[in-house]
Amino acid sequence: WGRLLKPSLAREVQRRALEAARCEAIECFAANLSPLLLAPPLRGTAVLGVDPGFAHGHKLAVVSAGTASVTAHATVKPPL
Repeated sequence: WGRLLKPSLAREVQRRALEAARCEAIECFAANLSPLLLAPPLRGTAVLGVDPGFAHGHKLAVVSAGTASVTAHATVKPPL
């Protein structure tokens, strides 16, 4: 029991718990993102957009309030 069956059952329980956690994380992300995507656009406010990327740096862009055009953009690389 201790040599073969117990490690196999432990891996199976851990795999199922991890799968349940992944599904819950996706549902939580979707629930939090949905109101943001369905919100009306911001009028008269400049917006800073951030695209996180650790391998190639974080991309930043500023969209102006009046013309809705990109006024500035940059890439920030975190120190390793």
